[in-house]
Amino acid sequence: MIAHLSGTVLRAGADYVVVDVGGVGYMISVSTTTRQGVPAPDGHIDLHIHTQVREDQLALYGFTSVAELELFEMLIGVDGVGPKVGLNILSAASLEVLKRAIVSEDPSPIRRASGVGPRTAAKVIIELKPKLDAAGDLEVL
Repeated sequence: MIAHLSGTVLRAGADYVVVDVGGVGYMISVSTTTRQGVPAPDGHIDLHIHTQVREDQLALYGFTSVAELELFEMLIGVDGVGPKVGLNILSAASLEVLKRAIVSEDPSPIRRASGVGPRTAAKVIIELKPKLDAAGDLEVL
């Protein structure tokens, strides 16, 4: 499993970045938050990676912070939330806003994400609130 990549930005799109690591270009899906921090081509970047392996695809999801990676992994653990919806949720609001929304049971920031309806937002809150409450300090994530 790939957990971290450090290399040179080759190019970036709205929701992805291609990073050259030792002559190999990795296409990595990213949230809007991470995308905003991507340097111009030829700039150096470090990304924390979530690797998803399926029988027909190897997908990489990259994050500039461990906190964003951890929340992404919690989100995709919720039934009905896949990686694309997880990235959409992370793109809809800041980590702090999302964590506070989950802890305070406010679905509105989560519902702003493309592909998230009231039932999915409710599932996210129900399943993640105990995990975030257990973490205590919201800054832990």
